[in-house]
Amino acid sequence: KLYRFQRRFIDSLMLAYVCYAILWHFLWHLYGFCLQSYSIGYLSDHSLTVAGALGSVSNGCSRIAWATLQDRFGFKPIYFCLLAIQLIISSTIYYVKDNAVLYTIWVMLSFTCEGGHFSTFPTLAAKIFGI
Repeated sequence: KLYRFQRRFIDSLMLAYVCYAILWHFLWHLYGFCLQSYSIGYLSDHSLTVAGALGSVSNGCSRIAWATLQDRFGFKPIYFCLLAIQLIISSTIYYVKDNAVLYTIWVMLSFTCEGGHFSTFPTLAAKIFGI
């Protein structure tokens, strides 16, 4: 039996999850457009395509690594590292926009962090809410 405050908490979490799911598609495209818009006029379309393709590969491959690290060290230290890497990458990507190799590495690291978000949160949700 759930108490009233527990039910309200679960309802608010469910509402937040639904809003997150609806807006995620929009935010993902906005994120991709921002990464691409930094380098338009500096890099060729071929370089941007290669950066996006390699970023997608690193996103998929990194999920296993992030999940393994989370199993070993726990959620908080791994998520702190993930956010620190993403903060550094996001704040310095503007300065590497005219170098194709560095820009590709930055995009790959950014997509690697994105893969980390998707691989760490299901485990955390299962731990909190139980399955």
